[in-house]
Amino acid sequence: MKRLVLALAAVFMFQSVPAHAAINTANIIQVQATVVSVDQKSRKIVLKTDSGEEVAVVAGDEVRNFAQIKKGDVLKVDYQESLAWDIKKGGGSPVAMSESTEVDESQPGQKPAARMVNQVTATGTVIKVNSKAQAITVKGPERTIVLQVPKADVLKSIKVGDQIQASYTEAMAVSVESVKK
Repeated sequence: MKRLVLALAAVFMFQSVPAHAAINTANIIQVQATVVSVDQKSRKIVLKTDSGEEVAVVAGDEVRNFAQIKKGDVLKVDYQESLAWDIKKGGGSPVAMSESTEVDESQPGQKPAARMVNQVTATGTVIKVNSKAQAITVKGPERTIVLQVPKADVLKSIKVGDQIQASYTEAMAVSVESVKK
């Protein structure tokens, strides 16, 4: 089975005084652990991490193909979160939020694997620009937040009344792989 890999590079692309600017950040965490024991009846798995710590987890009924998990298999987890936001000069769009979730699971007979992607997209209005703190305050559909602006030239281009369209994405891929002997 192919290992599901999620990756996103943090990209900062700015012009000196842009008409609009995109800001992207990402965080990626990868973890793996070896299966020490499996109790098929209780669905309890004991895992040993790279640091040597043993952790017991109980797999719910939603974990497909549980019977395929064997002692010595390697559990791999890739977790990624990213935030991308874009400045919309002059505003005018409705302040709104939407959310979507996508889930994929392994097919019958394969080793257990799953991928989940959750994305929240929101539009908010800039209500304050703080040059000293290099930050802006944005009023969104559910709350008001402060965002750091990493580039001074981008901050100078942002005005009260401009809008920010932001997308927060959280993704996780989990797979179990047999160790080749």
